[in-house]
Amino acid sequence: MPRKNPVFCGNGVFLFIVSVFRSKIQITMAKEINTLNRAVYLALRDRYFDCIRETLRSPFPEKPVDLRIKKIRELMGHLNNAVKYAGMSLDGGEKDTGESEFADFLDILRGSAEVVYIMLQHEKILAEKEELISRFSGVSDADIEQSKKLHSERAEEIITGMKLLVEKGKGRIHDVQEAAKKNFSKGDKDRYDRMYSMH
Repeated sequence: MPRKNPVFCGNGVFLFIVSVFRSKIQITMAKEINTLNRAVYLALRDRYFDCIRETLRSPFPEKPVDLRIKKIRELMGHLNNAVKYAGMSLDGGEKDTGESEFADFLDILRGSAEVVYIMLQHEKILAEKEELISRFSGVSDADIEQSKKLHSERAEEIITGMKLLVEKGKGRIHDVQEAAKKNFSKGDKDRYDRMYSMH
């Protein structure tokens, strides 16, 4: 009695092979798309980084806390986008030009911004729940004001630290950005310039 071909001995096995083959094709296509769009992703990364730098350079309002929260949310939006496009650009190109470290650096800045946001939110809660806190814990208005002040000062110190990292690192960041563009084709350069100028 002839033996059955093990590959086609059941629909389940055949469908599994088709599924694996399809997945490999999809992964290959995704990598090719990322490679084609690498210049676009780099442009978006660099443009959002410029937005980060501009936001940090502009003064943060002292009062009310809602304005500072709005400002830090704006900064977090730029950081989220910069981190996202930095990661996408890595999927489509070389990783030996410092780009991976730049992506990590952006992620560290994002973490700092998230801490600032939490500090400011707590400052706002202290202001909104002042009566409850005083009634429950018996602390004075002066104690609550001191706590709000400490939250505000810590947030400002973290922002100052972020400014320092960005300004001190600007030379290295510029080198990484230029190295990434060194092997651009004319089409890559056109895509980069067009996308950078659009945002």
